[in-house]
Amino acid sequence: MSPLDADGPRSETPLTPAEKVTPTSYTAEFTTSAGPFTIKGLPVLQIDTTVTPAVVWLDVRMERQVAPDTDPILRSFRLRADSVPGNAYELKLDGAAAMEMALKRPNDTLYVGADALNNTASIVVAEQPRVEGQRRTILVMVYLRVNNRGTDASIGREYVYGKLTLEI
Repeated sequence: MSPLDADGPRSETPLTPAEKVTPTSYTAEFTTSAGPFTIKGLPVLQIDTTVTPAVVWLDVRMERQVAPDTDPILRSFRLRADSVPGNAYELKLDGAAAMEMALKRPNDTLYVGADALNNTASIVVAEQPRVEGQRRTILVMVYLRVNNRGTDASIGREYVYGKLTLEI
């Protein structure tokens, strides 16, 4: 049977893309010994639920709430990711467009992007199995390694793990 036949199989492509859904609620859990991170400003969180697994777009700024008697290296960061599927695969965020970090310096703050070796950043987006009667949940796990190779002797190393929980 040919697709050109009048009664042949057809596939329809919508003229406009599917609307992205904004989560009904979200939480951020980034707790370290030097103090937790909190979301700064209003994050952009959007989810395409027309596909399985869902696809996530995000732009989130996080700022550290410094604990007394600590001097953390990572002061804040901005996480941006575009159309990441919730398939639980690791995505490395290399380049200033994907991750920007504010690092402590002896007399200043240095703004750097994530790179492949020293200041690395990766995320894992995982859509959780659906449970009847409960909201759909998507986890975004974030892992940052600051001065991982020790190339900057004026600061130490720092590792930050956290997660965003998005509910639809």
